[in-house]
Amino acid sequence: MIRSVASVFLLAIGGLLPFAPTDTQPSPAAETFLLQPPSGFKVAQSVPVPAGHFTANALAGTFRGQFEDVSTQLQADGFVDGYGYVWVNAAGNLELIEYVIAFAGGGGANSWLKYAKTYDQHETTFRHEDSISGIGNHFGEHYVYPSRDVGDYFLFVKGNDMFGVGYTSTRDNVLNAAMARAKQQYDNAPEFTFPPEAWPENAKPAAAEPSPSASPTIPVQLLAAGLVLLIVIGVGAVFLQSYRRQRNASPVAQPMAPGASWWDGERWRTDAPPGETSGRGP
Repeated sequence: MIRSVASVFLLAIGGLLPFAPTDTQPSPAAETFLLQPPSGFKVAQSVPVPAGHFTANALAGTFRGQFEDVSTQLQADGFVDGYGYVWVNAAGNLELIEYVIAFAGGGGANSWLKYAKTYDQHETTFRHEDSISGIGNHFGEHYVYPSRDVGDYFLFVKGNDMFGVGYTSTRDNVLNAAMARAKQQYDNAPEFTFPPEAWPENAKPAAAEPSPSASPTIPVQLLAAGLVLLIVIGVGAVFLQSYRRQRNASPVAQPMAPGASWWDGERWRTDAPPGETSGRGP
């Protein structure tokens, strides 16, 4: 993948795919911590300047037939910015490639490393993995190209950034140089270019507000129904109490009509019953 990224640099540096800055940029900037080339290396003749930004689309364009998938993956991983150098040493027939990709968080950087590893392992020019210690999560790769050029490269993550460092040579003699360069670049890089508390995977979820459906308030319709029920119960209680009072009241004797008689249990009588006046005048 490092060798293919060189073509990205040619496009991005030449201005064919201009860099589109985002609202938040990595700090420090990549150009301040990518290593300068060893003695004897010069800027690649095909580019006018030694450094350049590249976009996610520019990088995706180097993955043959995989542009849409790679572009989607980079966006999902939180690609923010890419920056790289391409140097050559004509006397030694060497090419040195260095680049860094800043992601919004460490999770995105590690996810992209995994994706790039899977892709590179299926390249027809990939031969085997290279091993190294002291640079954290990484993937080393050894290539042999149809031109018989040989490449040894290391991809590694530090903080929220993924780096690519490696050499290509006309001979199989650059593994040690690639290992030393990768370790030096790892040590020279900052711990992160976005603070961990700002990484997407470390974001604290916003406090959920109670939804109206979960609110403990009682619907107006229910309150109205309850009020009507209380009124009905109250009115019924009043009528029931009145009815009971009427049934429990002592009967009041009514005055007898003149000439009426009444039975006292032994005989008919015409005088007024006990407790009642006759209704006649004195």
